[in-house]
Amino acid sequence: MRIQLLCAATAEPIGATRLRFEKEVNNQNRTLARPNPHWLIQLIFYAGLSLTFGAVLAIYFAGDRTWWGTAILFGPRWIWAIPLGIALLVTPRMGRIPKGLSILGLACFVFLILGFNLPVGRLIGSGNVSLRIMTLNVGIDRARWNELGKLIRDQRIDILVLQECRNPPDDLVPPNWHSVHAGELFILSRYPIAQTGIVTRALSHRYPRPIALIGSIDSPFGTFPLATLHMLSPSQGLQQLLSAITLIDVSRKGTLEQEIIWRRMENLHASGGLQNYSEDLIIAGDFNTPVESTIYRQAWGRYGNAFSQAGIGIGQTVSFQRRNFSFSCRVDHVLLGSNWRAGAAWVGPDVGSDHRPVIAELRRTGAVQHLR
Repeated sequence: MRIQLLCAATAEPIGATRLRFEKEVNNQNRTLARPNPHWLIQLIFYAGLSLTFGAVLAIYFAGDRTWWGTAILFGPRWIWAIPLGIALLVTPRMGRIPKGLSILGLACFVFLILGFNLPVGRLIGSGNVSLRIMTLNVGIDRARWNELGKLIRDQRIDILVLQECRNPPDDLVPPNWHSVHAGELFILSRYPIAQTGIVTRALSHRYPRPIALIGSIDSPFGTFPLATLHMLSPSQGLQQLLSAITLIDVSRKGTLEQEIIWRRMENLHASGGLQNYSEDLIIAGDFNTPVESTIYRQAWGRYGNAFSQAGIGIGQTVSFQRRNFSFSCRVDHVLLGSNWRAGAAWVGPDVGSDHRPVIAELRRTGAVQHLR
């Protein structure tokens, strides 16, 4: 008689149980041996988002405070789309919370890194559009004057302020316009204007040229102060920092670090020279500083920014070409005292300078003041 041993737990032959157990063990070993890509996907995802959020912190808290933060502040910001794009590619493999982080990262890139502006401030305030102003750094008279003159007429500009301007042609504006100038700063207005002040450079190693020119505009809707200025640029330090071989040469950061100190001193000096003017003050010019800069926020943060209030888009106003590197930045601004709001603001076309004009339509919200 044939005797068959059965497994008490499964009621099946012991040999079959042993074979099934060995098969399960082999399957588990193969599963353990197979590489699991999930940890790598997580690493790529969080590394990409960390770089994106880190760029935001660097721009807003280290920009114009450290040499590396300043390089990120003025550098090409589109490069931060690379780590973010990689993170977004692997997002479908992640859970619900990482998908929310991806949306947050994309918003940070568009609005905080690129600086895409929405005209939210245009909806705030009252009053009709009453003044149209244009500011332009003409690049030591490199502007194409005929095109600039046509732009002034087509856009119905009321006040034009120019920087790095030495000899504007007589027919740039209509013959009945008024003007004041100091050094390479010009204010041209269809309304009567009187020069009321100048702020000169106070850096011991630099020539004390005018860096801000203030005039009093006597317009049909009131008399108000207006200033144009031209602040020190970080271009020399950035140029020395760049390397065609290694991209950045850290050994040459000294000039940029010194320029950060000088630019902070100059911006605070100019801001202090304008602080006693009324809330009707308008400041327009080449600040050589983006709105995200710690210098900008410290010196000029108390003023409204016309493009930030009423502009749409990135608003880049200057193009840099340094050691085969090309990038753009928003450094030309129209700033407003509390009695003004921007109804619209935009960047004009290329007219020959390395800067582009900034045009703003302003409405007066404070009481009209006549000083006659």
